Amino acid sequence: MNSRSLNIIINGKYAIPAYISVSLILSFLSYKLSFSPETGERSGILFSSFGVFLEKNIPLSFIINVLCTIGCGLLLLYLDKTFSLIRQHTSLPLFFFLLFSVSNVPQNLHFGNGIVLALLFIACLFLLYVSYQTSDAPKAAFSILFLLTSCSLFCSSISLYIPLFLLGFYQMRALSLRTVIAFILGIFTPFWIILGSGIAVYSEMHLMKAFSFSFSLPDIHHNILESSIIILTVLLGLFSGISNLYHIYNDKIQTRAYNGFINIISVFTSLFLLIDYQHYGDYWPILAACVSLQASHAFTNIRNKQASIIFYIILTCYLLPYLWNLFRN
Repeated sequence: MNSRSLNIIINGKYAIPAYISVSLILSFLSYKLSFSPETGERSGILFSSFGVFLEKNIPLSFIINVLCTIGCGLLLLYLDKTFSLIRQHTSLPLFFFLLFSVSNVPQNLHFGNGIVLALLFIACLFLLYVSYQTSDAPKAAFSILFLLTSCSLFCSSISLYIPLFLLGFYQMRALSLRTVIAFILGIFTPFWIILGSGIAVYSEMHLMKAFSFSFSLPDIHHNILESSIIILTVLLGLFSGISNLYHIYNDKIQTRAYNGFINIISVFTSLFLLIDYQHYGDYWPILAACVSLQASHAFTNIRNKQASIIFYIILTCYLLPYLWNLFRN
């Protein structure tokens, strides 16, 4: 198949409905046939993890997770369309995100922290990017930190991203004293509301959960499928990020800032996965979202037959673990 035919598949009129339909079919097959061990989730500073709410209703947990996954992919497309992160129109962000999600079967079958954090992360990206060199940056800073801190009450893993968003405002050329003050207020306001309303008391808070990690390398022997997918995604993000550096100087300064922050989040999320692999499910969807944008950007810079070869190599590398998990029982 030549690059023209491949382009029709990727950016054709029915590409998006086709991606969603195929992902629904593959997810349903996973739900019916595959082996899916429980994945570890970190609880929050005050409350239990998001997955606890649906852990006894497995079908509903599966349905909500699949719908949220599709929603994340569509939000990535809207993010790209709104801020022109990628040079040309493409549906690749949705394709890659659904591919990554479906291939990681254990994460695709259960609603939990990861997909909630991914949705929150994309929403925060919208707020951050809108603040580029604007006077509304303090409002965006407060909103982002209010959302992140509120989410940390249920999953403290998200608190690791708080300093990164401060760096994000610096990249958006929107870091000022007012922004920093709004940033700090956004952190403390959820606690003031929770404690002031009597929903919880200070003695029930576990602030150190946000920073307590037990360093452990992936047990590849027992989790070879999940580990291989995560390692592959980290490498794809690394090579895509490096590839994009050769083309980034042709983009506008504003677009460089947008994509530069995605690269930073991708690198740090990979590090979080390494130091806290026990709770990898919290970080995996955020990594998938970042690498989806990175790979899409890199892929649009590849021309001719080389694009087709790379596309099918990536597709094969992700579908093989999926099929293995599907039929190994």
